Amino acid sequence: MPPETRSVAGILLAAGASRRMGGTNKLLLTVDGQPMVRRAARTLLGGGLATVTVVTGHDAEAVAASLAGLPVAIAYNADHLAGQMASVRAGLIASPAADGYLIVPADMPALTARDIGWLVGRFRAAATDRAIVPVFAGERGHPIIVPAAARAEIVEGGLNFGCRKFLERHPERVELVEAASAAFVTDIDTPDAYSAQIMQMRTLFSCCI
Repeated sequence: MPPETRSVAGILLAAGASRRMGGTNKLLLTVDGQPMVRRAARTLLGGGLATVTVVTGHDAEAVAASLAGLPVAIAYNADHLAGQMASVRAGLIASPAADGYLIVPADMPALTARDIGWLVGRFRAAATDRAIVPVFAGERGHPIIVPAAARAEIVEGGLNFGCRKFLERHPERVELVEAASAAFVTDIDTPDAYSAQIMQMRTLFSCCI
């Protein structure tokens, strides 16, 4: 199969309870005039993915409502209280067959469609059994892309297996790629982090108009 034809399905993890946000669901906070989770979904849709599946859990109805009108699939994770690994599993089960699966938390609003497209390109250029993990300043980040061959192992591993254990079990199948942007290692967990990210994005936007 020519590398450029290898399909990648996106899995957006949006099931968490935002416990460190003081009672606010961070994914419904406004970023660039829209809920954070909607911005994340639109970013994936612009990144050259074959499909996008959003995994919901906490505040599932509100999160799904914030995605109205977007061409994404919604997969409810009944085991969302078990943690992010359970949502990864739910996303893989719900996604259609693909050559790879891009998995990303929805709380990384600095990521752009260009970032997603770059990572997809690196996956397509790699060996077919390789997982792609971005690295910035020595820190591993997200999204990651796992190959189709990993899907069954992660799903069959149960709620507490996830991508991390797959990568630990198969280090020879992990390709680290140097990212040019801190967006790959920047997420939002606290009110202060949200405020700082919004300020940074406003500064970047004002410099570009």
